[in-house]
Amino acid sequence: TDQLEASGESAAFKTNSSQDNKADVAFAVGYSDPDTVEIVLLSKSLFKPGGVDISSDGRQIISDLSREIGIISPQSIIEIEGHTDSDPIKSKKFRSNWELSTARAASVAHVLMENKVKPERIKVAGFAHYQPIAQEFDSRGNPIINNKSLNRRIVVKLKKLKTAEDDDKNTKQDKPTQKSGRKP
Repeated sequence: TDQLEASGESAAFKTNSSQDNKADVAFAVGYSDPDTVEIVLLSKSLFKPGGVDISSDGRQIISDLSREIGIISPQSIIEIEGHTDSDPIKSKKFRSNWELSTARAASVAHVLMENKVKPERIKVAGFAHYQPIAQEFDSRGNPIINNKSLNRRIVVKLKKLKTAEDDDKNTKQDKPTQKSGRKP
């Protein structure tokens, strides 16, 4: 069964793997600022190494995510970021990790759109290996395999749209109050 574990400002969504029936963390949720929810999906949950086709388990994860997006953030802008590890891609299809990371983010966007997320809400970007979240090599230059797998990820950011009401609040807070000697 699916379950959401939450503690403080972050949560981890667990889903049963169809292959070994063990619960894996499919993604983690946190806040990068008060107006942005970040959902991190590990690539091993979604893609085969070097590939952009989303696995059936990955499609289910993104389907579930699209329903949650519709509930918790129906008007937000959805930024989808692709990230890779630093291993060079060995593929005729992708010239570099830039193309691979961007194509993976676009694959996630297409599954969200298949699940009724409006395309005008979606923005896609690829960062290759230039924004790692974990150090990939130890002090001797040996690869840290688990850290490499953490860097292979998709980040989905739900950014709250600024409304006219938000702008009014900010404008009122930014203006210094003037006091005059006159009584109202």
